[in-house]
Amino acid sequence: MKNAGNKLSARRLSILIWLLLLLSYGCASQSGRQLVLHPAKYRMEGYTRSADQWTFENPDVAVRVRHIRPGWGGTEARASVLVGELHKRDYLLLRLVIRNDSDFDIIYNPALTTFKSGVIGYEKPLEYTDLYSIFAMDAARGDLKDYSKLFYDLSVTIRPGGRSAKFLAFKGPDKGARKGKLTIKNLYVEEEIINLSFPFRLKTEE
Repeated sequence: MKNAGNKLSARRLSILIWLLLLLSYGCASQSGRQLVLHPAKYRMEGYTRSADQWTFENPDVAVRVRHIRPGWGGTEARASVLVGELHKRDYLLLRLVIRNDSDFDIIYNPALTTFKSGVIGYEKPLEYTDLYSIFAMDAARGDLKDYSKLFYDLSVTIRPGGRSAKFLAFKGPDKGARKGKLTIKNLYVEEEIINLSFPFRLKTEE
């Protein structure tokens, strides 16, 4: 009976170890997963898409939008404490590039840009005051000096032949959301007003 009891205890211990290993593997797998935005189908003149980037282009302007995952976005962005901390806090980062191919100034106002990922309202990009509040008690506040170089905040004027490339940061999408849309209103090219929409599919990937 004693040997049978020992065998049973050993068996229970083996099962317990196996369950713990399985649980730890599952947690590790989940922790390695992250939200990824892929351009969705959208048939409108001037729009083209690749696996991870939207492009709108006409004779006057080219606009590119790309989702920036942790570790992506160029040497400067990867070196920024601010970018890394926003990713840790599950904020959504998009890289917006605007190229002026016209003979006139282009004016872009981030306050007229929104991202919607569910049925509840629209999110505007974070402003400097938002970021200061987020990092007010954090060591990353010392990296706010990078903000104006990396993120859109106030209106930007892009001269003919010029280019602007910065980030837009939004609160994370609604839980369970499978699609989202970036909307840019009132992009001014002299007297012309351009309104743009960039739809995305939201997926969780390794």
